[in-house]
Amino acid sequence: MTEALLTVIQAWLLQHNAFEPVIRLIVAGSRHIHHGNKRNEFSNCCTVLNAFGDIEWQQEKRQPFNLTEREAHNLLNHKQAAFEPTQLANTVTLRLTALGLTATPICLDFFHDSLWKDLPIQVLLVPAMSPNLKRFHRHCANVGEHHLSSAFICNAEPNNKDKAVYAYIPSKQGLTIAGDLPLFTVEIEIDMN
Repeated sequence: MTEALLTVIQAWLLQHNAFEPVIRLIVAGSRHIHHGNKRNEFSNCCTVLNAFGDIEWQQEKRQPFNLTEREAHNLLNHKQAAFEPTQLANTVTLRLTALGLTATPICLDFFHDSLWKDLPIQVLLVPAMSPNLKRFHRHCANVGEHHLSSAFICNAEPNNKDKAVYAYIPSKQGLTIAGDLPLFTVEIEIDMN
């Protein structure tokens, strides 16, 4: 997600969705933004848009992305250590929506930040970029059992062998993996020129 693409999405929502909203909420992935007023410092930020294209809330990444050579090989199939040179947030953004208390932990925050497990969040919308969603499957089950939370993992990794969207929804019959639910995505051709 780039600033230019975010601007185009906002304009599209305002023009095509605002008067008869079909799309109510968009988790616009995450992107690197300038951290505060500093020129050479960035943070990884997830932006959530409403039906009119306005920013409803933003969440900056809270956990560092630092992988040893071995971890990078196992998780990403890279041969070198990997890191993300960004500043980390010390806050959590929660929104009370019609679906319940909603939050957007970014990728590794979903696993390693205890606040997402401790807070009674009903809906987790998780932007990720991972070649393997198996660890997300397991963690969704843990979070779901704890608070009966629903989790939606929106994966932007182009080489992902799993589906792009993974949903985990608790049900009356017990916790279920809802990977084959008729979830929808909207594809819009955008001319960036």
